Amino acid sequence: MLVLMWGFFSMLGYVVLLFSMPNYAKSIGLTAQQGSVVGAMLNLGQGVGRPFVGYFSDAAGRINMAGFCTFLAGLFCLVIWIFAKSYGVLIFLALIVGSVAGTFWTTIGPVGAEVVGLQILPSALSITWLWLVLPCTFAEPIGLELRSMSGDIYKHAQIFTGFMYIAASLCMWFLRAWKIRELERLAKTKEERERGIRNDDAVLGDRHELSKHVSMTASVMSKAQAVKGLWSWQRV
Repeated sequence: MLVLMWGFFSMLGYVVLLFSMPNYAKSIGLTAQQGSVVGAMLNLGQGVGRPFVGYFSDAAGRINMAGFCTFLAGLFCLVIWIFAKSYGVLIFLALIVGSVAGTFWTTIGPVGAEVVGLQILPSALSITWLWLVLPCTFAEPIGLELRSMSGDIYKHAQIFTGFMYIAASLCMWFLRAWKIRELERLAKTKEERERGIRNDDAVLGDRHELSKHVSMTASVMSKAQAVKGLWSWQRV
């Protein structure tokens, strides 16, 4: 569910950003040609940035990189796009935000494999594509509806875009905590199994008590591990 919500919020921001920037350029006094160049630079940023996102995902972790780049996209929208009133700043914004705006498309495959495994990844991706129909269909109408009639007409749409990306990054933050907890649980289970093998001469009743003790310990520690996973650094 967290992966689906990450995609949902990411697409709400991505579609508004992709289709609103050229028209935003016209709204601040630039020509239609300059607006089309801004849109082209946004796509160029995606073409240049996506390979680097994929490359560093192997080094820093798929979920870590997906969450970080999604947050950067929201931050750029809130910090730069709202205050971008010139052609040069818009070109700069288009290049840097383009490099991380489509992070979802770059990392959904590896992140999906981390969450559900390779065996059922195709089915999970099929569900994801169906789920994304809603945000991709209604994102731009929402962005157009948020425009004002005067003044800084795109400010509400810009704020909406930024916070959608940040909401998506929060989904990845919680997914990261879940993944860390799962890895710790698997490591704990493996350790207990190895300990049980070493004590193979123990009676069956002792094994039952050991299994019960492990289960109770895991239940008590699960909440603490979930909170710990929000803040601890681990390559996931």
